[in-house]
Amino acid sequence: MLKRTLTSFVILLLTAGCVALKLVSAYFFDAFVFVLIYASVIEMCFAFKVAGKHFFKLPLLLLPIVAFLSFKFTNNPFVYILAGWLALAIYSVIFELIINSKLRNRTTPTTFDEENERRFGITKTTLFICAYPVSILSLLFGLNALEQNLSFIAIILTFAVAMMTDVFAYCFGVMLGKNSTHKLAPEISPKKSIVGSVFGVVGGLIVGGLGFLFFYHLGWLGGLGTNLAVAIAVMAIIGVIGSLATQVGDLFASAFKRKIGIKDFGNIFPGHGGFMDRLDGLMFAGAVVYLCFAILV
Repeated sequence: MLKRTLTSFVILLLTAGCVALKLVSAYFFDAFVFVLIYASVIEMCFAFKVAGKHFFKLPLLLLPIVAFLSFKFTNNPFVYILAGWLALAIYSVIFELIINSKLRNRTTPTTFDEENERRFGITKTTLFICAYPVSILSLLFGLNALEQNLSFIAIILTFAVAMMTDVFAYCFGVMLGKNSTHKLAPEISPKKSIVGSVFGVVGGLIVGGLGFLFFYHLGWLGGLGTNLAVAIAVMAIIGVIGSLATQVGDLFASAFKRKIGIKDFGNIFPGHGGFMDRLDGLMFAGAVVYLCFAILV
């Protein structure tokens, strides 16, 4: 428990430092996002290797760069990201056909059928990683590309909502839901209770409320702050939906690990696992925050 707490404190300090460096240049946070994405990709690749799955490396290397350039230098980033997706999908399909053709020429039909069945999912596996975690985490580039004050708000809310959701869900789940028969998803994560989930949403809502009070009085909400009701509604929506998204992300990662047959994505953070174990919920919260700011603000 002590090791987990100390690791959490170190992660919090490093994250806060990377966010604070935005005051020097937004590129520092972009570099931080690149580290998160590529570290997560490495862990996902190792996970699929454990399951005997194959993938193409080039799309996984290029898509984060395409996303960064799209958010940084274009007015319609999703158009360019979609174009990048299509190009990388075509690349994967073509090379998988080449691989299958070579296998057909040098193996017996029976062996080829077995090999072809094993390799048929290369493109699917590659695109899965391109979507999760690459594309979802790439939305952090979008948060960083917002107007400076709104960008700070969006990034801080993303990390705060994810963190408070985890803290409230864990603490109240242990105190009130440990022996409860009302589990959230027992087949996926037996320890998670509905009580913990509800209090996780409460934690997200508290972050939204505190965020509104803090940023509204600082005058950082810009045009959003001119309409008090709208500002409160946006913060409440971010707090509640961001918390729900965090929990969905956590459950999705748990389900994936169960299917693959691994306990954690990595062991770089003592007591916490790997990058993906820390980012599973946060990336979904970031997606919600980005969409709220892009649509509502």
